[in-house]
Amino acid sequence: MEKYNLAHPLDYLEKPPKKEKWKKEYKTQLKQYWHESLKKEAEEKSSLVYLSMENIKPGKPHPVWENAKRNPQESMKAAVKVKVMTGTYRLQTDRAKHSGGRISDKCKLCKQQKEDVKHFILDCENLQNQRSYYLQKIRTILQEGPNSSMIQHIFDNQRILLQMCIDCSHPEVATLIGADIQQIEMVTRALVYALHRERLALMAG
Repeated sequence: MEKYNLAHPLDYLEKPPKKEKWKKEYKTQLKQYWHESLKKEAEEKSSLVYLSMENIKPGKPHPVWENAKRNPQESMKAAVKVKVMTGTYRLQTDRAKHSGGRISDKCKLCKQQKEDVKHFILDCENLQNQRSYYLQKIRTILQEGPNSSMIQHIFDNQRILLQMCIDCSHPEVATLIGADIQQIEMVTRALVYALHRERLALMAG
């Protein structure tokens, strides 16, 4: 009971609350406990650096799932993006890290740089066609939004641009873009999925 910030059992025996009130209090404290625990764990894990914990609320889906849950195709795209967001999308740096030096961290597509998440999303020249198409769509959305003057700042700052592509609900990014987050989310979801598909196709062929 103490773990979930609830009163001592004896207090409830002496002064029993109404069933509905008790259920509501229990659910609220339980959600709050797991939300805080998850937030703390995320802050300690480098793999979750791009996941905005500000938007993870008990009982509510993360914005990445908001308009994808009823559409199988969008759900498929969201599933790939969530892997990137949570650091579970396997890139060459991950394979190299766990290979004991047997596997190179070099990108298998361009063979020039190590393949980490930044290289995959922003840098690999072999994925440039897909990347350019979706980044231009994002520019267009931002140009029509209230903060169009911030476009150059966003695209010149690799850290902010990468964060926007992975999780645009991050408070810093959301403030800068000032546009419809769900619109940007849909395009960045499509971007990550297109990069994923192209990467697999090039590696297979």
